[in-house]
Amino acid sequence: MGCKYITMLGRSGWALVNSYYAAVRERGYQPDEVVIFAEEGTAGGLEAASEGIRAVSVKYGFQPRIRSEVVRDGDFVEAGRKMTETIKAWKASGNKIAVDITPGRKALVVGVLIPLNKLWVDHIFYLQIDDTSDSAKPYMTIPLGRQTLRLHRGGGCVEAMSSASRPSFTLDEEEAQILINLFLGDFELTYPITRIPLFSCTPTGGKYTLSTAITPESFGIRDEDPYLEGPSYADVLECMMSSGILGFTNMEEFKEKLKAYRAYKNTLFALDTNIVYRRFVSNTGLLNPKECVIVSTVRDEITSVHNYKYTQEQIIQMKIAAPFERGLLDELANRRMKKSRKAYRFANKELKALAAAIPLEAAERFSGQEGEGDRIIARTVSKCARERNAQIVLLTADSSMTDICDAEGIEHFLFEMPKEVPRESLCTGPQLRRLVADLACVLALVKMNSIIIYGEFRGKRDAEDLKAVFLDGRAADGFKKDLEVCRELKGLGFKF
Repeated sequence: MGCKYITMLGRSGWALVNSYYAAVRERGYQPDEVVIFAEEGTAGGLEAASEGIRAVSVKYGFQPRIRSEVVRDGDFVEAGRKMTETIKAWKASGNKIAVDITPGRKALVVGVLIPLNKLWVDHIFYLQIDDTSDSAKPYMTIPLGRQTLRLHRGGGCVEAMSSASRPSFTLDEEEAQILINLFLGDFELTYPITRIPLFSCTPTGGKYTLSTAITPESFGIRDEDPYLEGPSYADVLECMMSSGILGFTNMEEFKEKLKAYRAYKNTLFALDTNIVYRRFVSNTGLLNPKECVIVSTVRDEITSVHNYKYTQEQIIQMKIAAPFERGLLDELANRRMKKSRKAYRFANKELKALAAAIPLEAAERFSGQEGEGDRIIARTVSKCARERNAQIVLLTADSSMTDICDAEGIEHFLFEMPKEVPRESLCTGPQLRRLVADLACVLALVKMNSIIIYGEFRGKRDAEDLKAVFLDGRAADGFKKDLEVCRELKGLGFKF
């Protein structure tokens, strides 16, 4: 007697593998044999689908026999006959049987209804997803609130999981969704060095609600921070903006202005450095990178703060000032300071998104003196507008830049920064992932329930890397398994 599983390959290999992944992970179903039914038109995906099932199974400690059955396109009679034969043979040997109808095309689903109408099976699985956009990826990298595994009838064939002690894992921003899913989207984000509560997160349908009570006073007196490296209210606001949860407060005014700007045929938009840091273009989608101008001074201002690093003496002083969890700061020795982390996390990411923007060589050399960059950017934009006979609108969030623009006769728009973090915000899965990663990178580390998430740490090789340190070994076991499964599935190269 064993556990058997029938699934169907339709247009999406991810639908097949993810519904299997959900059945194994959420219901503990571990079949010893899997049969994949496919029509001739989708049979080309059978090898990748089999590899996906094999990858999930191995990570959960079992290895089923996998075989396939191909039927003619649209022939539900043939599909029904073959499925009936398979189920009858399994039932004769006293096996438990599960059927997954998630990924099947009409002929296969109708085909399986024929034997199901007459023959009892133990489980019928269906993975419901509320929105198929951004779903061509592993199950645990999609917000669980958007997915519901429907189970009709019985339980499963379950094996126990092992535990480990405080392991750590390096992961990227998308894989942070696995951490979020571990807690079903219900968790607290805090800054462990001072134990400041940052956000409470609860799932709301396929989205998340963030609640907070922080104020500028929540972060203490700045003089108590020897290098101004602790968290600040401004840091949290900036992370909320970078993640796309918050925007400039006068966005509606800009949208109206944008219509007027575009009435002029030859209009370009020059981005001030602060607009790049706020990730305005990639977050709003209002501008095409090809209509944006980046003065070389903007890049110079960003790169000029890339390589500020902590000395050992600074780490010692920070640990003396830290009220709690001082040992966590050891990871920051010889690592980037906050202004460097912001440049990499905010500005560099936006510059990559602006790869198609028009580069503009500055009219003057940037020496790094305070205020000099604004003047060079404005003069360069003014010169370019004259030479191209173009209208170039300089976008900025710095009121002092508007005075320079007026003096140079440059059209400009001043964006207004939000002054408060909302008490409650609704966000999407990608926005929440980015916020967690942004906070971890800007503050160097945050705590999500029983997990320390570092954005800056020893051995960090890629600017996008995060490090998760588990204080609960049982949660680590589940995360390790899901992380390995997701990485292996992404490596299979599904084309659909």
